Amino acid sequence: MGYKMPGPSLYPNIKRSTSGYRINSDDKNEEKLIIPGDENGTKISMKEENGDPLEKGYIKGTGLQTGKIIIMEPGEEHTFAGDKEVLEEPIKT
Repeated sequence: MGYKMPGPSLYPNIKRSTSGYRINSDDKNEEKLIIPGDENGTKISMKEENGDPLEKGYIKGTGLQTGKIIIMEPGEEHTFAGDKEVLEEPIKT
């Protein structure tokens, strides 16, 4: 079992977002975002509101409690089990 970080987030200056990098999100141009979840984990949808694949492209997701890293592709769905927050960083292509 991996080490779980206690206490407040190590990233207090990165914006938290529930809409992520979707085209209609106020946060779509942020360099990094933290996506909140709950005690069961964080669910990430790589889809736009209408169900189309996310236009932003590939995003690196890092679980802030487990350290698990996933390169997420547009159109996919992911669950970061055990992570109350996920750090998202768009991958520049």
